[in-house]
Amino acid sequence: MSAEANDITQPFSIHLASLYQSLTRLIDKYQRQSISQSLIQETLAFSEEFIDVSKHFPEALLAQLQFYKVQYSYSVNLVFNQVLATYVIASRNQWNDTAIQHLLCCVISQFGGVIESLDRRAKDPSINIDRKHITQHNLPLLRILNQLHLEIWFSGVRHAELRYHAHPELILSRINKQSHELSILCLGTYIGQRLTRTKSEKALAFPQILRLIARKLSSADYSLLDGLLQYPTLVPPGSLVSLKDGRYLLVLTTFKNHLFGKAFSAETRDCANEVESHSTSDIKQVLSQQPIKTLSSFDTWWDESSLQHCGYQNQIDSDDSSNTEIERPQLRPKLFKLDTPPPTLLSIQAHLYSDDLDTNTLTNLILAEPVFAMHIKTTATLSSRENIVITDVKHGLLMHGFERANSILMDHALTLRLNQHYFPAQEQLLQFCHLFKHLVATISESKKPLTPELMACWAGFASAGFFTSPSLKSKLSVTVNQQGGPSLSHVIETENAHLLSQHAQKLCQCWDQPKQLLLALRTLESGNLNLNSPKQHDTIAYILGLGLILAKATYWAADYTFTEPDKDWLKLAPRFLGKALDYQETIEKALAKAHSYSPLTSKKR
Repeated sequence: MSAEANDITQPFSIHLASLYQSLTRLIDKYQRQSISQSLIQETLAFSEEFIDVSKHFPEALLAQLQFYKVQYSYSVNLVFNQVLATYVIASRNQWNDTAIQHLLCCVISQFGGVIESLDRRAKDPSINIDRKHITQHNLPLLRILNQLHLEIWFSGVRHAELRYHAHPELILSRINKQSHELSILCLGTYIGQRLTRTKSEKALAFPQILRLIARKLSSADYSLLDGLLQYPTLVPPGSLVSLKDGRYLLVLTTFKNHLFGKAFSAETRDCANEVESHSTSDIKQVLSQQPIKTLSSFDTWWDESSLQHCGYQNQIDSDDSSNTEIERPQLRPKLFKLDTPPPTLLSIQAHLYSDDLDTNTLTNLILAEPVFAMHIKTTATLSSRENIVITDVKHGLLMHGFERANSILMDHALTLRLNQHYFPAQEQLLQFCHLFKHLVATISESKKPLTPELMACWAGFASAGFFTSPSLKSKLSVTVNQQGGPSLSHVIETENAHLLSQHAQKLCQCWDQPKQLLLALRTLESGNLNLNSPKQHDTIAYILGLGLILAKATYWAADYTFTEPDKDWLKLAPRFLGKALDYQETIEKALAKAHSYSPLTSKKR
């Protein structure tokens, strides 16, 4: 990557040229099969750069699917379009950036052994490609990916043969019953191929492609297309459309049923300066991919002043909903900052601790955030001894009590912030932490002044590192760590496990949690409980550690048994809880409330 491309203030065409040049080099290296860790790092760096460019120039980059770069080979155009299509689908399905990065790496490397053949076949359709050569060629790559534990990338490359067909529609037949990541790779590969023109075959228009996909997919897989239909819609940025008045329009961006674009001249292949607004009903036809020679054209077509004329206000990383302008459509759903609690939660807490606490005011503050209102009603329903369905927020609030409701809402807000974007191992981690919280709540039922709700909330903070660790975002599943003891770094097998507790402690500070929780997390990680005269943070650390030990043994069941360090910790219950604990009874009681589901065993735990 050039120094110019490193500077995000440079024009978009500079970044685009850098991406194409880097991709050309990578394709050549994967074709020559010189697999090394440096090549892996180079591919990861390209994908990271690609994602970064998409955040600064979303419409202009998305528009590249609609243009064929004549200065680059068919294979470079094809792979770029497949990378971009995969990125768009994964983004609209709310995937995490790190997980997307590994999907893009897979797309770049998946057809390394047949790239030359793809270029020849683009000129002569009679050339046959032996699909088995894809797998054979990828064996060195698979070995190094396995060694580096890059599971998403490894899984994608291992199934690369399934995503190559001379007849692209056959790719879609592979989607049914596949994992989420493989389905996205199939769709991205297919869309990229159908959008890329060859010498003998014209590319399809985007609406045609989506209709073909919809006819081939099973109803269970329709959700993969939901995000695409909302944005970029059937007429994405970069589309060249013919209007009913006989003119052509280059679409800059779209919003609901409206297009914003510039008049396009079929003779000069250039655009007018003025931005026009049209309804989708004005469209006569959406044209297929267009050839382009000069990348600098994109700088004038998608200049910032033109986008501002579209009437949108870009709001990235902002909770401020007071802006009355229409929000500019986002390829990636808006990401809320993890190091700052939601303003609505802060408002609720400010009123809770005020001198003039009023139930109606507090109820209205909760109602202002629909996810909080629903959670208060849901948790109140679950805790109702008479199995009454709670449909009123005020009723649920009074059932919980103010302090308990505060803990419940804080835990829910934290969970939502930690899981804004999807990654494959997320469900396992969510279910494990859900069980961990219920175990901690059950253990602390009689340990006043610590309420079960507060301890469950603090268990959420303790386990936050599972959702912030980059190494876990590239895994398809997680494995239990057979090393015993209550430490967070001993729960699952992962790189830099010692950072899990550090991430949790940092988050506690950002969310202004009590000092005793921070001390408890440090004590939990070190295992140095004060046995002679325990302080409150020692008790908190003990309860969290006991919850982790029982959660490990319960969630992973047949794959884990208590170790000697576990047993030593279990024996300390009378000292910290004031009584011995029936662990089997505790587990059964927690499971009855948690309704946890383990995707590892396909059984309710």
